[in-house]
Amino acid sequence: MSHPPVKNQESPTSAAALPHDLIEHVDWELYGWLCFSHRSAVLRALDEPRNAASLRRAARFADPSLRMSSNNARDVLTAMSERGVVAREPQPNRRTVYHLSDSGRLFRRLLLGAESSYHNDTSRQSTKPEPGHRNEE
Repeated sequence: MSHPPVKNQESPTSAAALPHDLIEHVDWELYGWLCFSHRSAVLRALDEPRNAASLRRAARFADPSLRMSSNNARDVLTAMSERGVVAREPQPNRRTVYHLSDSGRLFRRLLLGAESSYHNDTSRQSTKPEPGHRNEE
């Protein structure tokens, strides 16, 4: 499934930057499956073609509290490959390299956009007082 390049209205990871027709055709059940802790960590870390060990290191670097083994990363990648989110590139005399498919790139943009919107909303709520609110001490 190939789509024309998307014109960014906000940030490149924003869900609002996606055309409405793409959002309508999202497999929301698969997206929900991808939002599980290890699967979303793999989706976030798969920004370039990687093997399972490299992907695990990138995911652990992004989230030091994540507990994931290379075997677990490989299992997640295999399950994502079966669902068409990632594609496998067998390398001669090397470990298999994985990269995102078209649908995987769409799911990654949705996930990162949702996370950035969430973090922007929570930081805005905690730093800005309500209008008309006076700080009484």
